[in-house]
Amino acid sequence: MKRYGIFLCIIAITIGLAFLVREGYYPVAWVGGELLSAREFSSQFRAAKKYFINAAQVYGATSTPSTAGLEGAVLEGLIETSLIRAEVKKEIGDGAKDLIEERVEVFAKDEELIEAAKIIYGVSPEEFRAMVLVPQVEREILAGRLYLRGLEFSEWLDRAKREASIIMLTPGFEWTGKEIKKNP
Repeated sequence: MKRYGIFLCIIAITIGLAFLVREGYYPVAWVGGELLSAREFSSQFRAAKKYFINAAQVYGATSTPSTAGLEGAVLEGLIETSLIRAEVKKEIGDGAKDLIEERVEVFAKDEELIEAAKIIYGVSPEEFRAMVLVPQVEREILAGRLYLRGLEFSEWLDRAKREASIIMLTPGFEWTGKEIKKNP
């Protein structure tokens, strides 16, 4: 009987792990203590791909970025967002979440913007909020704070990328210390 219990536990754990992997609940990168999930990466990638397809149709472009190039850009964007989010939390502390929500609400109430997001990116209002609005507001808050101290946002971001502990867990990509590089 004990063997059957152990066997059933192993089966349950295997099924649970398979579910987590299928749903994208595994890391693609480690950024200074924060794990970036495959689920988040996939959502961002689908939205970026939809954006480029729509842009090509509107502007008559004959080519779109390669899949590998787009994947690298999405990964790099997620890394930058993670670094910015960590710095905003460090700068503002406990009040960061409320400040961000207050500013995001202004844009989230714009029905035309939300409708455009559905068409352009193919995402729900909640996804647009999480993928675009919150990161943009965090970026603006940090850029403003840096400006008040006489610092350039782009210089801060370059330095943060160089100094951050970033480990790529996605096969085919590596972190060079300043950008994502596709491995041959």
